[in-house]
Amino acid sequence: MSSARRSQRGFARKSVWLLPLIFVAISVAALAGWWWQSYSKNQEQITLQQIDRWRMQAMAGQGAQAIPELKRAAAENRVAAQRALAEVLLHKLETAQEGMRYAEQAANNGDVAAQYMLGKAYFDGSGTITRVPDMARARHWLEVAAEHQHAQAMYLLGLMHKSGYGGSVDYAASVKWLARAVQLGHPEAMFMLANAYHDGQGVAQDQQQALRLYQAAAEKENPQAAQVLAMAYRDGSLGLKQDKAESEQMMREVAHILSHPDHQ
Repeated sequence: MSSARRSQRGFARKSVWLLPLIFVAISVAALAGWWWQSYSKNQEQITLQQIDRWRMQAMAGQGAQAIPELKRAAAENRVAAQRALAEVLLHKLETAQEGMRYAEQAANNGDVAAQYMLGKAYFDGSGTITRVPDMARARHWLEVAAEHQHAQAMYLLGLMHKSGYGGSVDYAASVKWLARAVQLGHPEAMFMLANAYHDGQGVAQDQQQALRLYQAAAEKENPQAAQVLAMAYRDGSLGLKQDKAESEQMMREVAHILSHPDHQ
């Protein structure tokens, strides 16, 4: 037998032994990859849960340990921690400016809730050194949040354009933002848009559309809309027939809505 043929047979025998080893190595590598991926996802979930736990502890007045932990996480550019710190620190006058810095970090990192938080803080003045509202900055950040489908930001923009906060009065722009919030099911926006249709402010006057929006808002337990409907049944307005019983029922509905903790 030639040395070449002996070499080929030896190589074949070695290959038979190597194949199982290669298969085992590939299997171990795949298993390790799966384990690491699962571990990483689990670690991320734990981190988010822990961040929320620290936030709740800090909000409950137990911030001595929770706040430093949140700051460490925020320094690692964890957006959830930046937003949590902003929420905690904005609640106190002495830490509000620090809270605004964290809110801006999270907002610039694309966190929609932080974008709204920042806009709202400028809107009510809680985020300014003088405690005086900064409507121009409020409008900017609320518009950023609204473009990311934040319904409450849309609603506030509707109010700002209606009243001229941060710019000139613009009823058409007010209607635009309110209508977008209505599409997302925002009851207060439904009520305000109903008023716009009722008064013909920024949109063609349309009592039927106003009635539909008042009814939709009342169904979502907006007390102002329910009260308007009660008065409409009492007076026979908005295209409704006078109905004393229905008017009284709607007033009972108003009382029921206002008895909820959210409206107290």
